Amino acid sequence: MKRFGPAFLLALLAVTALTVSACLLLTGSEAPEDIRKQDRGSTPSAEGVVPPAQDQASVDDVTIAQAHLYEDEFGARRILGLLTNRADYPVTAVSVTVEYLDVTGASIGQEISHATMAAIAPGETIPFSLRPTEDIPSMDGVEVTAAEVFKADDVIVQVDLLGDHFQVRENGIVQVSGEIANPTKEPVNLDRIAAAVFASSGEIRLAGECDQCVRHLAPGDKGPFRILMYGTAGVDASSKHRLYLTASRSVPLTAHEVTFTGEVYAYNDTLGHLHIVGEVQNSGEAALDLHLLGALYNADGDVIDAVTYDVMPASLGPGEVAPFDITHRCEDPESPIDLDSVSWNIQLDLARTRVVEQASPELATSGDFFENWAAFSGEVANDTGGSIQLVLVVAGLRDEDSGQLAAMGRQLLAAELSSGERAQYNIRINMGSSLDPETLDSFVIARGK
Repeated sequence: MKRFGPAFLLALLAVTALTVSACLLLTGSEAPEDIRKQDRGSTPSAEGVVPPAQDQASVDDVTIAQAHLYEDEFGARRILGLLTNRADYPVTAVSVTVEYLDVTGASIGQEISHATMAAIAPGETIPFSLRPTEDIPSMDGVEVTAAEVFKADDVIVQVDLLGDHFQVRENGIVQVSGEIANPTKEPVNLDRIAAAVFASSGEIRLAGECDQCVRHLAPGDKGPFRILMYGTAGVDASSKHRLYLTASRSVPLTAHEVTFTGEVYAYNDTLGHLHIVGEVQNSGEAALDLHLLGALYNADGDVIDAVTYDVMPASLGPGEVAPFDITHRCEDPESPIDLDSVSWNIQLDLARTRVVEQASPELATSGDFFENWAAFSGEVANDTGGSIQLVLVVAGLRDEDSGQLAAMGRQLLAAELSSGERAQYNIRINMGSSLDPETLDSFVIARGK
């Protein structure tokens, strides 16, 4: 297990007059437990999204090619295609009409979806991936036409792709990860980080947008991204892929004073996942909803994973400290992530971190800790005198001599609690063989929101 001193961690934050560049390279968003519950690497359908107040353009400004229906390896059906801006100005908020066809070519229904909300430069082609809102058994094909198009007011800015890493997992998931830099003298928002996979014939086979990624870059900064797509027949490690990046000029984001306290530990659990564990402090004068962004690099310097992480417990008040566990997951427990062949980076997620009116109130807890399984079980009591909508529970282990965080787990209890009500929590930490719970002290923190 590797340790890194406080002086090294304080390099995390570099504050300019109006922006934060928080980047820490260490030698060494919490990934979702079941990524099948996510939007499967798609360009999200934005039903109910109100387009920006911009001039409407002609639907003839865009053309749609290769629109087709396919079924991924998990049985979910998707609509893929390519969208090209034929106008001499950028367009945005492109809606499409999807006509569903049966095996005879007859229409059996239609719906309107947003193909993209980010700007498309003149002459640019981008992929889109949509999911039908209803599963119609007799659906056999689709026709897609432009329904609504707007002129884009955003100034499109060129950003640099520092490299990307393409891999096809055994379970059918296709992952593209990499790093983006802002070479300009102005801050930018990253409006589109997307990828598409093509057959040798040029037909689009897969498309998706990032699920874990940087969304804002100060001048000179860089950040990681990860795109997940669910595979289909004919997609393998030799398949060709392409990345699509769209950035726009942004106002500088407010600086947040954030520091990392103590040391950072890295360890593999019994499933081979790599845990980066430490503590972060809100060193400013305002309460913060604090978010981190982690990147994992291979020996060649390629980003092989990215994780966005919501620091819990909930909103931190000035001076408060919270533990974090950024977990990079491996595909095969028999081939764990090798600590000696990777490095990692932790940075402040500028786009998601925000000032809030007050910190989340701390709640009373009672329960037991079972050393043999590193398991925590007990109750949280709402003793705030008011109603709580969510309860966030963090349990962890510290070195009994130094107080350094060694491992942690967390649980979100999505149950509204009236004053005096209680809720049960059960947290188990997968520590791996490198930690001995008998030499560690345990703790539990609960916050309401």
